[in-house]
Amino acid sequence: MSVAGGEIPRCRVDLPLAVLSKMDINRRRYPAHLARSSSRKYTELPHGAISEDQAVGPADLPCDSTGQTST
Repeated sequence: MSVAGGEIPRCRVDLPLAVLSKMDINRRRYPAHLARSSSRKYTELPHGAISEDQAVGPADLPCDSTGQTST
């Protein structure tokens, strides 16, 4: 891989946190009681079907994507 300046850019993403965030998003979009055995997109599922106790976990996790390279 050739990069201008000879430095290889590194992505500073907390992978475990990113996975948990994505799982939380999917949990909210596809509640098990509505999406199980269905290939429908989340926009096709009944609206307002998620209550606060069904959507467990933080909704907006912080992201450290400053675009800077580390050395």
